[in-house]
Amino acid sequence: MAHRYGHPVKVRRRADGSPANSRWRDARYPVAEVFSTWHLMDRWWERPVNPATATDSLRHGQQDRTYYRVCCRGTAGEQVFDLYHDAVTNQWVLDVAHDWREVPTYMERRDLT
Repeated sequence: MAHRYGHPVKVRRRADGSPANSRWRDARYPVAEVFSTWHLMDRWWERPVNPATATDSLRHGQQDRTYYRVCCRGTAGEQVFDLYHDAVTNQWVLDVAHDWREVPTYMERRDLT
């Protein structure tokens, strides 16, 4: 079973930008493995005339998110999360917490972007 949260979290990044660990509900979750990444960008086909002054995405609630499905191993045990970084708000969010026993066994490290 998966639970959707949408809660802001604190994330420390690795040099490549992927999450190294996160903090949620006063618990620290070290990232042991990144299973996959993907990018969601609303209305990607529309490019602003002047990107330096573009505020269209802030006004219209558009999204520019990079998602990471991660396996965290720590004192709380093993947990699989979908985290994303929102480039519009510069905020990290815990989107989904998966029951790790139900994550498909075919999940392997790969980039879906």
